[in-house]
Amino acid sequence: MTKREFGLFVMALKTYFPREQLLPNEQAVELWYRQLQDLDYNIAEAALNEWVATQKWSPSIADIRELAARIRFGEVPDWGEGWRNTMKA
Repeated sequence: MTKREFGLFVMALKTYFPREQLLPNEQAVELWYRQLQDLDYNIAEAALNEWVATQKWSPSIADIRELAARIRFGEVPDWGEGWRNTMKA
């Protein structure tokens, strides 16, 4: 995502969680951007929207990345399903 898109993401994040001290300074914003810049903005936005709809607290970088991966690639099968697929092959 671009810096401009990330700015929109940050504004949404701060609006959704106004009581928390999220990204209190430019250094924090830059650190978050470094960790999320490779995500597509629409996927990151969808991840944030899902988080807001289902959670009571603010997300971490890892929370956003995990949801974004699930949105982008689908659910990761558990080990049992993976083993069954291996045995079928």
